[in-house]
Amino acid sequence: MEEDRLSLFNMYLGGPDTPGGVVEQFDIELQKAIANISDINTVMGKRKVVLEVELAPADENRTMIACTAKVKPATLAGIEPVKFLADVKLSGDGRHYAVERNPKKNQPDLPFGEGKVRHFPKTGD
Repeated sequence: MEEDRLSLFNMYLGGPDTPGGVVEQFDIELQKAIANISDINTVMGKRKVVLEVELAPADENRTMIACTAKVKPATLAGIEPVKFLADVKLSGDGRHYAVERNPKKNQPDLPFGEGKVRHFPKTGD
């Protein structure tokens, strides 16, 4: 009977520092990258998932190999900045406030409620 030859699919580095097999760890980071791509709030660009395998002789006779496999945390894209223009207005009571110039349709309500304006302090206060 032939022994299982070492391959990516049978590497298992279970232990307190590396719970789970290499393939499972890689899959977790791959899913994070896929979810990041699906998120419309992230910038366009590449994501990266890296599996690093180190091999070294483990004895003087070179009959044993010390293997270390490490899945690095996925490199994800950042959140896309939201850019908009706002006009500065002056209210009847002399307070400055801002109004978005080109509001998008179906924009979610602002946290301070519909129809309410967040005022800035009067100049010189």
